[in-house]
Amino acid sequence: MKSRILQVRKYLQLSQKEFGNSLGVSRDVIANYENGRSSPPNSIIKLLCYVHNINPMWLKTGQGEMLDQLNKKSGPEILDNDDQDEYKNWLIPILAQLNPEDWELIRQIAVKLLQSELDQRQKSWP
Repeated sequence: MKSRILQVRKYLQLSQKEFGNSLGVSRDVIANYENGRSSPPNSIIKLLCYVHNINPMWLKTGQGEMLDQLNKKSGPEILDNDDQDEYKNWLIPILAQLNPEDWELIRQIAVKLLQSELDQRQKSWP
């Protein structure tokens, strides 16, 4: 699998750091996958396939085509889905693609929400 992970990254024209960021892991983790020092867990394999539209069978075995044209849902398909749990399938891959500025914005929002919650709790203290 290590050579196919490297092949995907090269196909996408991403550095190890950029590829790692897209999956929520460090450059060192990607380097370890690519040189065979470690194998990615199933969660990373699934995320890699979803985020980069890669055929999981090809990634695991080398059989079939690298790109999976049938797997990825488009934005409108996701938004039109009535399944309330569907967000679990697309939220993490979308978050994995955020840039550092977006992560900072999310952090700021989370801090404000936490501060608001703490303020509310303090108001209810005797």
